[in-house]
Amino acid sequence: MKNQIKTSKAQRSILEILERAKGKHLRAEEIWQSLRSQGRDIHLSTVYRSLQALTISGLVKRNYLQENHAHYELAGTPGIHLVCSGCGQIQEIGTAKEDNILGAVEKQLKDRFTVIDWQMQLTGHCAKCLDRVRNGAAHGR
Repeated sequence: MKNQIKTSKAQRSILEILERAKGKHLRAEEIWQSLRSQGRDIHLSTVYRSLQALTISGLVKRNYLQENHAHYELAGTPGIHLVCSGCGQIQEIGTAKEDNILGAVEKQLKDRFTVIDWQMQLTGHCAKCLDRVRNGAAHGR
């Protein structure tokens, strides 16, 4: 595995699920359900422990994205998350290092802080929810 980190069978299965998710941010329960649908007899507590170990090892990222539960994705290049406050949909845009954003922040920080990872979250309305908001306002709702 990445960085020669020793992983358990459950952890490898979780990494495979996150790899197939390709940009989706999965909750522990969704990962557990995916494992169960593959015929894996695994407890939800094992999924949580495995995710914690994978997060500590740096292979997986934990994001909260304005919710009271974590979402997980493979660690890698930082991204910008768009979070719809209407339906809760999460989209990730830009997986490349955004030099103009990070550069501006690092310029302010100078030598006081070294950024090793970053994440940006923009909250607003997706196209569907924006249409609902506009139509509701147009109809006096």
